[in-house]
Amino acid sequence: MIRSIYSNFFVLQRRVVSKVDKLMSLCDALEAGLARSQADSERLMGAVVERMLAG
Repeated sequence: MIRSIYSNFFVLQRRVVSKVDKLMSLCDALEAGLARSQADSERLMGAVVERMLAG
């Protein structure tokens, strides 16, 4: 009986770790996308300011 409990615990633990790994991967992808969006926004704002001052 105790072996069964430990076995179930480890199966559940592996599932939880797997899910956390997938969620962390998603967070990494979202963070990278956010960084790209912020960089694009900064470049766009710089171009707008440059155009306004030139113009």
